[in-house]
Amino acid sequence: MNYKTFLRPAKTVAGILLAVCIVGCGGSGVTLINTLLGNYSGSGTLHSGKNGALTYTVNSNGTVSGTFTVTGTESTFSDFNFKLGAYTMSGLMDALGRLNLKGSIPGEGDFEINGTAPEGSATSGFTVSGGSTSYTGSMKKETATATGSLVLSDLRGANCSGEAFVATPVVKITNTTSNLIVEVKDSEASMRSLNVVLGPTATAGKSIALTGMPSLDGLEMYYSENPGGVVGQWLAKSGTLKIVSRSATSIELELTDAFFGPDSIPGSALGTFVINGKVKK
Repeated sequence: MNYKTFLRPAKTVAGILLAVCIVGCGGSGVTLINTLLGNYSGSGTLHSGKNGALTYTVNSNGTVSGTFTVTGTESTFSDFNFKLGAYTMSGLMDALGRLNLKGSIPGEGDFEINGTAPEGSATSGFTVSGGSTSYTGSMKKETATATGSLVLSDLRGANCSGEAFVATPVVKITNTTSNLIVEVKDSEASMRSLNVVLGPTATAGKSIALTGMPSLDGLEMYYSENPGGVVGQWLAKSGTLKIVSRSATSIELELTDAFFGPDSIPGSALGTFVINGKVKK
């Protein structure tokens, strides 16, 4: 059997338009891709040993709301005194992830925070400026606690749904002459699936590195969805698959940091993401 023919449905539409920037009303006039949306947090050291803790939320129209909380021992400062307290901030993030927030401290005046959103699980720097003095800090994107058997995260320009699979997905096992094919879907009618091909040497207890190419164990892994009505398929290019148990009628798999990127065949798949979790039948 040609595994890839089995896993690749036919294309149904000639193309797809991915809009990441529009002229709109309100906000910054941009619609941000899903990699930038969500909650962020960070911190930095201010004058007199004070600490500044930053939290903010990025919305789909580019508007940002947050809080900058100053803690430590109260003191005075000759330039701009960051007094102890929690200060509301608001601002914008553009389509490149560039952040600008503004706030005000009573008796001192306005201050602002600038930086660039971190990519994935990495951290990035930001600058807090008040008066003629600036301080630096680092920030990260908060990872949402998702429920489900397989959890998608670290989406970077991906046009898939990004949702976790349901806690108890539909798992189908197909046996061929030499391979076992596993298909995971939210439901029978679902238009997205995770497909895994296991060769005869991919035995129980084995951990296999994902490389984007069929391994010596006959392993191939694909994620399929149809954004915009066009079939898109992403290939697992790095990470690890552990085969906890396997038989002709049952399977238990564990994915660790499985990194997916667009397959080489034409389609609508864009961007990358990571899948972690377990599948069991």
